[in-house]
Amino acid sequence: MSKAQTAKISQKGLLLKIAGTSSAFLIIAIIVLAIISVESIEHSGQEAAKLMGRNKLMGDIASFEDAISREYGRLSLVNGNLVDAEGNSLKNDLHVVDFIASRLGVRATIFMREGQEYRRISTSIVNDAGSRVVDTFLDSSGTAYAAVHSGKDYFGDAVILGRDYLGGYRPVFAQNSREIIGICLSV
Repeated sequence: MSKAQTAKISQKGLLLKIAGTSSAFLIIAIIVLAIISVESIEHSGQEAAKLMGRNKLMGDIASFEDAISREYGRLSLVNGNLVDAEGNSLKNDLHVVDFIASRLGVRATIFMREGQEYRRISTSIVNDAGSRVVDTFLDSSGTAYAAVHSGKDYFGDAVILGRDYLGGYRPVFAQNSREIIGICLSV
């Protein structure tokens, strides 16, 4: 074999190595871009689902608040008891929470303020044994607590009895005041 033929074969071999290496890099780049695209689409889908859930919760909590107003009138905190316009206690009155739960397909809770805490006094949320979880408290270390305790609505992640939810919390104010006397919760 002549030197020219050997050089030509060597040159072809080098070209094949370069082409193979370039192809491998191209395939790796395509795989990386595909993975990034899938993760981006997944993240976008999760964000869209959270936004839709938040919008639904905003409507649910407004409906819940309206049902409370129609059923009970203006609420007051009297002698450590959340009462309706006629002075009747809301503790264990399940009419509105069950109505909202069945009508909207959510779980609903009314909390009453006790000092710096909020006690569940009426709820459609049940534990594993099937009992309603009245007389339990809103987690004061959670993000929902900080928002509602400062007088703002909270729509976001909620953990109730160890389960994750997307929840909507709205403070209930005393008449003609910004004093928080309770909270409505829809999850």
